[in-house]
Amino acid sequence: MKFSIGKNALMPDDSVAVDFMKAQTIGERLTIYALTEAERKFRAFVFMALTKIAKVANLDNDEMRAALMIDTGRAKMIRLPDGHRVHAFKSMNAMSMKHDDLAAFWEEAKAVIKRDIVPNLDDDDSKEIEELLT
Repeated sequence: MKFSIGKNALMPDDSVAVDFMKAQTIGERLTIYALTEAERKFRAFVFMALTKIAKVANLDNDEMRAALMIDTGRAKMIRLPDGHRVHAFKSMNAMSMKHDDLAAFWEEAKAVIKRDIVPNLDDDDSKEIEELLT
C-alpha cells in the first residue's frame, strides 16, 4: 500500500491504499509505520539476498536466518515451562526490526556469511554471493 505526502495529508497512491481509505471512517485514528522508498528497496534487497544465499548454499532459508540472528547476537535463550531452553527471535518485519536495526544486522550478517558460508561454495557460487555482499 502506497501513499503520497501532501500538505498535512497522506493521499492514497495505489488501488490498495484507495480501497483501504474507503473502508475507514472519517475522523478515525490510524497508526502508520512508514517506509521511505529507499528503506523499502533496501529491505527487499536484504530478503532477496538472504533467500538467494540460502538457495545457493543449499540451506533452509529460515534456518539460515535463525543462525545469522544467533551469530549476530539478535537471539536470546529462554526457558520453556518444561525446562527446555530455546532461542527466541524477534521478527525481521518492518515493525519489529526498524531500518537502522536491519542495516546493522545486514552488516554483521555479511561478515558471518563471508566467514562461514562463502568458503564452502564452489567458485562460481562464491563469486555470485560475494557480489551480493559488496
